[in-house]
Amino acid sequence: MVISSTPQVTPFQEYADDKMRLRYSHVVHGRYETWKDIARRVCNAILVDTVIPLDVKQAMCTMIEQRKFIPGGRILSQAGRPYHQTDNCYTLRADDSREGWADLAHKCTMMFMSGGGVGVDYSDIRPYGTQLSRSGGIASGPLPLIEMVNSIAAAVRQGGERRGACYASLAWNHDDIADFITMKEQVGKLQHTNISVRFDSDWHDDICGAHDTAYAEAYRIFTKTVRHACMYGDPGFQFDHDNQILRNACTEIISDMDSDSCCIGSINLAAIHDLSELADVTNLGILFLLCNTLYTDLPTPQVAAVKTQNRRLGLGLMGIAEWFMQRGLPYGHTAVDDTYHTSGYGGLHISNWLHTWQVNCDNAAKHWSNKLSVNCPVATRAIAPTGTISIMGHTTPGIEPVFHTAYQRTSNTLKTKDYSDGYKREVVIDPIVSKWYCDGHDIENIDTAYTLSQASAGIERRLAFQAYVQQFVDNAISSTVNLPRYTEGYEDIVAPILLKYLPQLRGVTFYPDGRHDHQPVTPIDIKDIDMFKQTLDQGPTCSSGECGL
Repeated sequence: MVISSTPQVTPFQEYADDKMRLRYSHVVHGRYETWKDIARRVCNAILVDTVIPLDVKQAMCTMIEQRKFIPGGRILSQAGRPYHQTDNCYTLRADDSREGWADLAHKCTMMFMSGGGVGVDYSDIRPYGTQLSRSGGIASGPLPLIEMVNSIAAAVRQGGERRGACYASLAWNHDDIADFITMKEQVGKLQHTNISVRFDSDWHDDICGAHDTAYAEAYRIFTKTVRHACMYGDPGFQFDHDNQILRNACTEIISDMDSDSCCIGSINLAAIHDLSELADVTNLGILFLLCNTLYTDLPTPQVAAVKTQNRRLGLGLMGIAEWFMQRGLPYGHTAVDDTYHTSGYGGLHISNWLHTWQVNCDNAAKHWSNKLSVNCPVATRAIAPTGTISIMGHTTPGIEPVFHTAYQRTSNTLKTKDYSDGYKREVVIDPIVSKWYCDGHDIENIDTAYTLSQASAGIERRLAFQAYVQQFVDNAISSTVNLPRYTEGYEDIVAPILLKYLPQLRGVTFYPDGRHDHQPVTPIDIKDIDMFKQTLDQGPTCSSGECGL
């Protein structure tokens, strides 16, 4: 095992450019596209056949160049190619028949090959051991079908680039739910599939009722799910509202229809200076995504039909944690404070920003769908995890806090002979944190996903904030709440907190520290803040006295 002796500091621009070339840049005339090139390619491709005025197109291109709005990864990668499937995700329902299994395999193959992630609900599949009247055999249950779809994801490269991503949900009262909950105990099992137990209003009625048989069963399934989530990070928790039981692979999209799809993009809240600018960027973001619904290629006829009917959008937010940091507020601060004021940012409560985003999404959807002569989207807002997209935006991902000030980064180096066990390990100062320091912000008391995970109050703050933001979101929020390394009985701490907030959420996932032997990042506590700052000051990010941006 090799661990670097001193923390590595990578200039944020260099860090982002490496990711950009890996994921999104096309090679044109022997060189990689720059970010400005990508913005122009994407806008020229998606807006070319629309009635949008030239000045609006130019404003949209500038907005992307300035990283105030960044389209989803499929759009950045595929716009302008001969085959341009630029939707990020699809929702599917597994039908309980031979034809249904075969149809699901076909749909998933087509969707994975086109580059989209897939979410499947398996609740309609009859339980294992059920007698089959026509063939005389017994039913396999949903678990083998989940494994089959996972195998398709493992075999197929998304858009020829990376392995497929999928999501599996099962209703809490399905007869096979106990086996479903334990499906991913073994590390590496269902490597391409996230699983979640689907809770609903019936479960909530039972668990809020008297201490009878229904309550006992509802609570037993819930606590079993919590225990496994605290130990293994799976399953996640899904809560249904209004029969919207289907989810995409990252769970920020909800639907009641098989073969629904969504194109996503995110507003960089940390790059927006006031509510007027937020309204303008929201308006253009909705227009961009609407145009994309007309531009994208689609993997199946069913997707095309549902797309025409729903035209579902997912305009999200990222940089929320940085928005709080810019104002000297703790992550997730929602209490109204009339005395609070920060020059240059208006001192506005987060609800003003979320409300502006919400109202302008709905108004823009009505306005631009009329201009484009298409039906108005059934939903417009979703907060995705925005992993690599937030790196392009030089900000924090989605609704999440920064992971930690410093961490050990583990990367697979099996193609080299430099590391005995095939893994390279190095101590890294988080690029976002180094950017904040070089921008002159206080980094001594940053709320991180790791520090918040160390106390029940921090875990509750994360769930409470997600529930608060969900009020403004008509799709859902993708969020993973970090937990400390599991100790026996820890689920008794998490269960009552989650029970308090779950009905207000669409869903949530937990990740306990140490779940994987080679997890990509492991938090490291740099206690000497002066040494931490000295490392940053001497590193390439601040060597010129300016931020690496």
